[in-house]
Amino acid sequence: PFLGSGPNPNPNPDPDPNPNPTLTPTPTHPLVFLHLDKTAGTWFRLMLVHTSARELNLSFDVPCYAADGSFDEESCFRFSPRNRFSSQTLEPSPAIIGGHFQWGDWGDIPDEDVTCVVSLRHPYHRVLSLYNQRFRPLFEGRSLGDLNEDELEWLFGNGLGLRLRDGAYTVVDEGLSDAACKMLCGRNEHRGEVVPEPCFYPDRCDVRPEPFRNSTACSYSTLRRRLRRCTLILQERWDESQEVLAARLPYLYREPDLKANMNGRDDADLSLKAKAAIAAHNRCDLFLHDIATLKFDDDLAEARSQGEAQAEASASASAQAWAEED
Repeated sequence: PFLGSGPNPNPNPDPDPNPNPTLTPTPTHPLVFLHLDKTAGTWFRLMLVHTSARELNLSFDVPCYAADGSFDEESCFRFSPRNRFSSQTLEPSPAIIGGHFQWGDWGDIPDEDVTCVVSLRHPYHRVLSLYNQRFRPLFEGRSLGDLNEDELEWLFGNGLGLRLRDGAYTVVDEGLSDAACKMLCGRNEHRGEVVPEPCFYPDRCDVRPEPFRNSTACSYSTLRRRLRRCTLILQERWDESQEVLAARLPYLYREPDLKANMNGRDDADLSLKAKAAIAAHNRCDLFLHDIATLKFDDDLAEARSQGEAQAEASASASAQAWAEED
């Protein structure tokens, strides 16, 4: 159910103009992958690099990878295509862009000229997975469901993922509150910032995650419209996501040789108060996931319809060939 503030926007929006995702990307019509933390997007970034670099000869900008497709750890701390490290000798105008970026990171290119791919996950499971990876050590290894109300309030109000690099801590995610909505609004406030020291419970942190604000600049309608433009990967529907990607991005897609990380799928780790806290701080992301599921179902039905049509055409061609031989 919709848990956002105000009335529920129409879950069946009018169709928006959508660039043909089956066309091979170019620097003026790039493919952009927006990778939300803990949504099984790392494998897709790897596929972008290996397919574009080694098979299609397309220029790309994907943090963690150098221009030849080799791993480049330094660039993993780059969270905007406009901020390059010297270790990345990349083309100035790539045809493929993918990373922990946000809407609009493609610069002056009009939105209608961008083919976007977004990876999402149900907020309950994404928050749990992110907590287990980034924050659980701060609470002596206790599960999210074991935290009390004060600890949960601190976690959602102060928790930003930090990673130690060169003696300082870099913010590597936007926290546990409406991260998907902030990404699609272009409102990642702190990712990439350097903070002198980590902040621990119960202290109030100097650098804190910004709450999502529904505004005229980025309303629920804006989010819905942007999401409808994109090809979606739903982590909890891994196998079906492969069907959608193979149909919508046939020039790029390769079957993965790994399974999605299922860390964070055990609802036994979520108490009622933990679920209530997640819902209270992710009203927009819950709405976004509802819209994404409807969009994904449409894309999956279209992909399967295309597959059936291709199978029928192939069978008809084979029958015709046999008839001509006879």
